[in-house]
Amino acid sequence: MIKLITKKVKSLISTTSILKDWREKEIHPIEGVYRCKGNSFLLDVPIDEFMSSRLVDVWVNIVTKLDTGEKASTCKDILQEYFKEYQPKNVAEALGIRETNISPWLNSHPLKKIYPWGILRPEQAYIKRKKMMKRESREYNFELKSDDWKGFGPVSDSLIDFEFSRLVKLYKSIKKEGFNEKYGFIGGQIFAHNENYKVRIKGGWHRFSILKALNYDSISIKFNPINNIIIRREDVNHWPAVKEGYFTFEEALQIFDNKFKR
Repeated sequence: MIKLITKKVKSLISTTSILKDWREKEIHPIEGVYRCKGNSFLLDVPIDEFMSSRLVDVWVNIVTKLDTGEKASTCKDILQEYFKEYQPKNVAEALGIRETNISPWLNSHPLKKIYPWGILRPEQAYIKRKKMMKRESREYNFELKSDDWKGFGPVSDSLIDFEFSRLVKLYKSIKKEGFNEKYGFIGGQIFAHNENYKVRIKGGWHRFSILKALNYDSISIKFNPINNIIIRREDVNHWPAVKEGYFTFEEALQIFDNKFKR
């Protein structure tokens, strides 16, 4: 009954929320959090203010090479090499935690990766990722191995084929028509430390990588206050997965800092 009520409340919020378009205004993302009054808002974020990731760096490299006339087969080899080389054996490696004396659960399967500021738990994360891959496999008709995940290897050749063709198709579309807002905006989450901030992409990684490779100066980002809009380093003591004992303060801050530096 509680779950049903929660779903109805979220549905009501999503249908009554106003999207505030502040792209023509000089509003800092953190200022936007205070001004939005619970509504989603759009801002143009300078390209240098985004976080990256291993896979995004690979996608940017691939699109950059495609855009300068490199053969598709050569570019696909870059993606294959990534999945061959980056194969974390547990959660700790997937999160970039380097210490040897770690919380025991961090030795779990890398698909159980969670973040210290999130509310998702290891088993929930594992199930969610497995369901996502099964859904994409059915929708796009590619073969899926039991533990295939698009973020790291090992993966099947069919998943590599799918991810590469998807990236190329999007690149050609954006190169020809530009970023088309009718397909939705790229989502973002703000990470803040003192006066500094970075934006992490939440949905739209492929499009973000392409826009970055095509040398866009800034990218329009949608911030949704329902989705844990801002993560402050100073709040580490209050992050849910820290409070529940999944991470020590030191581990949690190392994860934050690893992301903040990229």
